[in-house]
Amino acid sequence: MAQATSAQANKAGAVVSNSQHLTQVFVALMLIIGLIFALAWLLKKLGNGSLVGNSHIKVVANMPLGTRERIALIEVGGKQMLVGVTAQQINHLHTFDDAVVDIGDVPQNSEFSQKIKEIIAGGGNKS
Repeated sequence: MAQATSAQANKAGAVVSNSQHLTQVFVALMLIIGLIFALAWLLKKLGNGSLVGNSHIKVVANMPLGTRERIALIEVGGKQMLVGVTAQQINHLHTFDDAVVDIGDVPQNSEFSQKIKEIIAGGGNKS
């Protein structure tokens, strides 16, 4: 009889131990997931996912041509180059002697983001 009660006590202790273990694992998992999101946010804030800002190469403008193809105007060393970008390669199309587009002339926000900002500023009322 004494053995039965000690076996039941061991089972109860094991159940408590298992629930404590699961709680610790769950808390650790949540901390890791939170750390991943915090690092992703930090990388986004630092600029395009790069830790070091590169002021020597700038994407001035780009235009999608298909689902995975686009052309981009980049500035390297004061010269602007037009490149074609596909999923497999990047091709140099043309180098311009004079700047085609001033970096200050490129709009920083799209029409979509402007409309969203107007909706938010207006309290969500449509005009």
